[in-house]
Amino acid sequence: GGAFNFLVGIASPEDAGPELVVENVRKGEVHYGSNAGILVGDGTRHGTRECDHRAKRGVRITCSIYLADLNEKNLAVVAGDTTSTFPPTGDEDWIWAQRGRHWSKDGSRSLVGDLGRKEMEVKDSMMGCEERTKHNECLGDSKERAECWKSCRVFIPDDEYKPGEERRQVLGY
Repeated sequence: GGAFNFLVGIASPEDAGPELVVENVRKGEVHYGSNAGILVGDGTRHGTRECDHRAKRGVRITCSIYLADLNEKNLAVVAGDTTSTFPPTGDEDWIWAQRGRHWSKDGSRSLVGDLGRKEMEVKDSMMGCEERTKHNECLGDSKERAECWKSCRVFIPDDEYKPGEERRQVLGY
């Protein structure tokens, strides 16, 4: 428990119909509307409704914000989410290293002055990654990218990332 997806419709062609399919005990379709969002909770299957707006040169744009009260009980569930391409599905170390970055009960933390993730060991989980990744094998949806996180630089090692330092100092902007 404790993980949610907040969806906000930003743009959708006129007369496009519902943008979201939500399914639990019953199935329904939802139109985002304006100045509103939809909060989808744990265990609720949801997805973008199929569409093809090319004939009218239209596009649908939605912002998806993941919210989680991360703890040891739900870490595997949150890390196991398969709806995004980053971070790699199942990487509990990276998810756990993000705790407390953007919010705190006392209001002392935000993206302003972000100190980055906590320390974590970045390692490859497959033998021979350094050799296997010399010729762009890290691009796309490859086995190397999925298992050679250090060699493919999916995650930046602590000595370069510098956890605990303000991101604007590390990145220069």
